[in-house]
Amino acid sequence: MRWTTAVTWFAAGVLLLGGCIGGNESDATVDAGTAMAMEAADRGEPVAELGHLAIHGPYVPASPTDMAVLYFVVVNEGREADRLIGIGSAAARITTLHQTVIDGESSRMSMVKGGLEIPPGGEVVLAPGGYHAMLMDLVEPLKVGDLVHATLEFESAGTMMIEAPVTDGAGGGMANMAGDGDEGS
Repeated sequence: MRWTTAVTWFAAGVLLLGGCIGGNESDATVDAGTAMAMEAADRGEPVAELGHLAIHGPYVPASPTDMAVLYFVVVNEGREADRLIGIGSAAARITTLHQTVIDGESSRMSMVKGGLEIPPGGEVVLAPGGYHAMLMDLVEPLKVGDLVHATLEFESAGTMMIEAPVTDGAGGGMANMAGDGDEGS
C-alpha cells in the first residue's frame, strides 16, 4: 500500500470515528456516560477466560469505512498484574491498541505503547472515549451480525481468542451490556 493511500484512509477513519484520539495515560478523559454505563453493566458470564483473566462484552460497531473499533472489558481476578501486549485479527491487516484523550477542546490519536496493565483484582475497559483496539485496512466490510475473531496476547497469561459481534453503530454493545434492551430500530 502506498504511503499516501495509507494516510488518506487513516485520516478518513479518524474523522469517522469522531476523534478517536490518544496520548499519555495520565491525560486520559473517558466520557462520563460511557464510564457509568460500563460500571453499571451486568457483564454476565465471560466470553473467554485464560488463567486469572476474563473477557466480557466484546463488540465492534459497524463502520462504513475500511476501519473499525473493537471494545471489550478485561477483568483480572488474580493477585498479580498482567498486561495486554498485543492484539490481532484476521478481519484487518493492521490491528493496534489506542487510547482516546481529550486535551482541552482538541483531540489527537496515538497508539498505546507498552501495552495495557490490568491491575490485580481490577479491570481495564476498552470503550468509546477511552482505550480501544483499532482494526485498520479491513479485509472486507463488516456488517451487523458478523463475528470478528481476535487474538489477545497477555504478558503473563498468554494468548486467548475472542469473538466480537458486529453491532449497529448507534446501539453498540454498551446498551446491551447494561441490559438496556429497549433500543429502537
